[in-house]
Amino acid sequence: MIFNLPDFRVINTEFLAGELRRIIVESTFPPGCPGCGVISSRRKAGRLQRIRDIPVAGAVELVWAKRRWFCDEVLCGRKSFSEAAPQVPRFARSTARLKQDLVSAVIDSGRAVSETASAYGGVLVAGPAGLGLCRRPAAGCGPAASPDARDR
Repeated sequence: MIFNLPDFRVINTEFLAGELRRIIVESTFPPGCPGCGVISSRRKAGRLQRIRDIPVAGAVELVWAKRRWFCDEVLCGRKSFSEAAPQVPRFARSTARLKQDLVSAVIDSGRAVSETASAYGGVLVAGPAGLGLCRRPAAGCGPAASPDARDR
């Protein structure tokens, strides 16, 4: 399957109800410590994190098999850190390409924000970090809701 998200590779795909597909990816970006910049080679743990992304040949649920790494630099204050990549920086829950597409769709085409959000399969919600795309408003969205609560 061609997914074309830079610095990620597909490790599994699943077909869910309807036409929804789940794509599980892992990062190929070198795991550098944000404290000291040293590239790590020792994995500490892993978890699954849902990431919002653009529709790719239909509706997609993107799941990142995110890893936590040890920092082996003796002088570094951090003992471990989570992966980050240019398309999904630290603490992000959406890909950079989704954000770019949403902004372009609203600004360049002059479409209404609500129309653009529904075209991407969700609604836009406002929070302390700005606007975000929520795919399941019935499940609860916004700053208090966790986008990957079912993964815990």
